[in-house]
Amino acid sequence: MKVSVIIAVFNAEQYLGKSIKSALDQDETGEVLLINDRSTDGSLEICKQWNQKDTRVKLYSNNGNKGCGATRNIGLQNATFDYVTFLDADDYYLPERFKLESQIFTMDDQIDGVASCILMEKNNEKIIIGPSSFNKRLSYLDHISNQNFSLIGLTLRRKVFNSLGYFNENYVLAQDQEFIYRLLNDHYVIGSGSTIPIANYRIHHGNSSANSYNVNYYGRKVWKDIFWKSMKDRQKIIVLLKTIKKYIENDYNLLIGIQWPVAKKSLKIVFMPLFISRLFI
Repeated sequence: MKVSVIIAVFNAEQYLGKSIKSALDQDETGEVLLINDRSTDGSLEICKQWNQKDTRVKLYSNNGNKGCGATRNIGLQNATFDYVTFLDADDYYLPERFKLESQIFTMDDQIDGVASCILMEKNNEKIIIGPSSFNKRLSYLDHISNQNFSLIGLTLRRKVFNSLGYFNENYVLAQDQEFIYRLLNDHYVIGSGSTIPIANYRIHHGNSSANSYNVNYYGRKVWKDIFWKSMKDRQKIIVLLKTIKKYIENDYNLLIGIQWPVAKKSLKIVFMPLFISRLFI
C-alpha cells in the first residue's frame, strides 16, 4: 500500500516541519504533496527545503489565497498513488499511521475508506475521537450523532474521487462536513475498530478551528446546505433534526453569542422562529 499525503499549507511555519516529517516517517507514504495557499510567513521556504531534501515531497503553489478546500483539490488532481489521505499543516501523524488501515483494505476490495481514531489537543487537554465500530459501514447519522471521525483520520482509495468529486470550493471553512456528508451517503467507509489514535489534531489560536466567528459563519452556511441536501436525499427525520440543531448552534453564536448556559437555552427558544426563517433565506 502506497499513499499520497496531501497537506494544505497556510501560515503554519511553527508546526509545518513536524507535520511533513511525520508523513515522511511512514513506510507507506509514497509522496507528500505540499500546496502553499499564498502563505505570508516562512511556510513556503520550509516547503522548498523539504522539497529539496526528499524526492517524495512535491510542491505546488496557488496563484491566490483560495482556502483549504480549493488547495486540497490541487493535491487531489496531482496525486499519483492508489490511496489518499489529508494532513493539516499544524497537525501530525503518529507512528504506524497506516499499518492497520493497510491490513483492512486488503481484506475487502469493496471498502472505499477507513476511518480511525485521532487525538484532539486543545489547551493542554487531549481527548480521543473516532469510530468504535469495525466491519460496519459508517452512516452519516453515525457521524453527525457522535462526530466519530476527522478528515486526518481517514484514508480513501483514490478512485473514489471519480464519482465523489472534490471539495466544494464555495466553502472557505467547514468544507470537511459537506465532503463527509457526500462521502458517507454514497461510499463504503468503515471504522478501523481500534481506539489507538493515528494522528494528533491541534486546536490553537492560530488555526481556523479556533477562529470562532469564521467557524460559525461558514459553519452556518455549510449546515444550511447540508439540511437542504438531506431533504432532497430523503434522509431520516433524525438526520434532519440533528442538522438543524448544528445550524442553529452556529446561527445563535453569530447573532447572539451569549454562552451562559441558562441564558443560552432561553434565548435559543425565544429566537427559534428567527433561526428557522433564516434557513429559507
